[in-house]
Amino acid sequence: MRFNAEKMGGAMRENSSVSGEKQELENKKEAERIEAESKNELKRFGIEEIKENLELVQSYMKTLQIKDKEIADNLNNPEELKKVLKNRLAELNKDIKTENEKIALENEKNKKEGKKPNKTKDELKTISVAHSEGITVWDHVKTGLNNIEEMDIPSDEKKKMKILFLYHDLGKNIVTNYDANKKGTEEESKKGKIIKTMRGHAEVYKKDSTEETYDVGKKVKEGFIANGIDKDEVKIFMKVVNAHMKDANDFKNLEITKEEVEDKSKESLKNIKDKQNKRENIFKYIDKLATSDEERIKIVSSLFKILDVDGNATGHLELIGDELKQSKNEKKTSINFDEVWSVYSGIKEEKRKEAEKKEAYDVKIKDIFPEGLNEYRSKMGITEGKKIGMVNKLIDGIVNNNPNANREFVDIEVKKALEGMK
Repeated sequence: MRFNAEKMGGAMRENSSVSGEKQELENKKEAERIEAESKNELKRFGIEEIKENLELVQSYMKTLQIKDKEIADNLNNPEELKKVLKNRLAELNKDIKTENEKIALENEKNKKEGKKPNKTKDELKTISVAHSEGITVWDHVKTGLNNIEEMDIPSDEKKKMKILFLYHDLGKNIVTNYDANKKGTEEESKKGKIIKTMRGHAEVYKKDSTEETYDVGKKVKEGFIANGIDKDEVKIFMKVVNAHMKDANDFKNLEITKEEVEDKSKESLKNIKDKQNKRENIFKYIDKLATSDEERIKIVSSLFKILDVDGNATGHLELIGDELKQSKNEKKTSINFDEVWSVYSGIKEEKRKEAEKKEAYDVKIKDIFPEGLNEYRSKMGITEGKKIGMVNKLIDGIVNNNPNANREFVDIEVKKALEGMK
């Protein structure tokens, strides 16, 4: 029987054409389904069905936050999911064992050559799944919108909060396929963390600037404007989106307790120092957010509300032994605005008093030493380092503690001190 290549090729092209048409039809049906669903979902949450919102929701519906299909298919089947996760954990530990065997062989060679041994990896004890609330980013966003819907807050505030939450994760649709995030997803998986990394999704500004980046910031801003958010609130909302991935633990555990102050142990002193640093960092962070306290309060209070919604809309599963533990992202929830603002305003008041004190000190120094301190020390023959330090300390004490001090009084005290050093 003679092989008819032309006929066979024609048949293959025909099958390929049929297959292509079938795929095209399926894609069209899926697009129509997503379009209809996005309209229904926006209507359900009382959000306008405008072009920007529809396109955003449809993008969320297409953006996966759980890449592993077997895990995604069993999110609502705990017993089957446990089996899947146990298998994943066993596979990861098998890979670690293989890698450790290679390291052991390398270490034998290193030992002979007098080189330091390479560290082996520990076996994984647990495996976890982040964003277990659903397969797509829309599952996360709609969970948050449901939570906002149930809040007992004025309708206007609720409407704005929904828009803010709707757009806070827009960047995920953009960064999901960045090479760095693909690599990050693989790296986290090797550590037993099933998470699709979305690094950079909250960055709406260019580095060291308040100018929006084209890929994330511009689209977020356009979405807020399209939804009727006024110019001043858009500015606040943008800063909230930009800040929503900041480590929420920075805002917690700021109080220095009476017990810590009274306890003079090394551990307590370290805790106090750590909290003081943390408080100072919070002050700097909040201070840079705006130029007025009124605007800072709006940004920080809105941020904490969104973080609370975000944390409660983020599911987390962890397999520990035979138990599958469920939790939320508690790190982001229940941040105490009053405590944080008290820290900020307290440090601000301290700095204001320090500035006033310095200003009064500078005025007094200028009054007593019109020629300047350097010239004064030179006239008095104070040129040695030790004497300069002593005289500076003495003058500081006089000026800060004696409001009636004058040049004559200072000269007498300085001469006495210099005599005492001979």
